[in-house]
Amino acid sequence: MNGYTSSFIHTIIGIKLSQYRKKNNDVIQSPQTGSDVKKRMYVEIPFIENATKEFRNKITHLRNKLRPDLDIQFLMKLPPAVQMLYQTKDPIDKKMKSDVVYSIKYAKCQHSYIGKTGSQCVKRLHEHGAPKSSSGQQQQQQQQKDNVTEQTDNIIELNRSDRLKAKSTTTTTTITSSPVIKETTSAAQQHQIETGH
Repeated sequence: MNGYTSSFIHTIIGIKLSQYRKKNNDVIQSPQTGSDVKKRMYVEIPFIENATKEFRNKITHLRNKLRPDLDIQFLMKLPPAVQMLYQTKDPIDKKMKSDVVYSIKYAKCQHSYIGKTGSQCVKRLHEHGAPKSSSGQQQQQQQQKDNVTEQTDNIIELNRSDRLKAKSTTTTTTITSSPVIKETTSAAQQHQIETGH
């Protein structure tokens, strides 16, 4: 009881219950007659501080003069954000998206395979055995990036001092790797092995 006497707690509970009952009885005992019922109308208006308040007051004044039987409720709505009006990001090609659900339909039979991948769709399709030509756009983008870097390498650096130019050295490393035999166990390739098509 947290140090309160039981009589005090019962008194507070009684007060709160009587307030609750009185509130409910007032709602029940005040039915509206046919002449007192107002038609309720909801109006959505953009929120622009003072202009909205003035507009709402004018509409309320007109309502009181012309249609006192209306009960107009105003709903304020913020104008759309600038980000909603302009596209700020470049669209991503479908093949380059990640975390997608994809479907593969087999050409020679009615079966299909549905999968989900967290990596890029192109990479997962290559794992299933799709030809590498489907990523032609990706290769073109890489070639364009390489061309841009070649062009920037040919630009004369005007702000760099001779001392810093002499300091910069290029290092080349050669990586030798043995051919890795990759065992494919995707469901699409297993289907191809099992059915022969």
